[in-house]
Amino acid sequence: PRPAEGATGCKNTAARIHPGKPLLMKDLRRVWRRWPCWHEGNTVLLDDDLDKVACNPAHTSVQPTKWTALSPPAGSADELAPGGGLRRYLASLAGADDTQEYIRTHAYSPSVAKAE
Repeated sequence: PRPAEGATGCKNTAARIHPGKPLLMKDLRRVWRRWPCWHEGNTVLLDDDLDKVACNPAHTSVQPTKWTALSPPAGSADELAPGGGLRRYLASLAGADDTQEYIRTHAYSPSVAKAE
């Protein structure tokens, strides 16, 4: 079977979240080995599922509100709206010299982002 779009760098595990849907572990070390210009200090993985990013070093991922297309959580659309919390956070993160350190000292939280 052909991997899903964007899933070619993911490790398919036997674990299943939903019947028929594999859990794709997103291992940033595979990216860093293949493209040495990328590393812990300049790479961020954005995923709403902590299980998918668990194999990565600490503070290399950001978890937005879990999105469910048919019944999105209240306020989740605001995260990506112009001026939304996630967009503001990612804009600040993009200006950081060390993204891992930025995430360590400025952890993203949808509820905190709304209050800023």
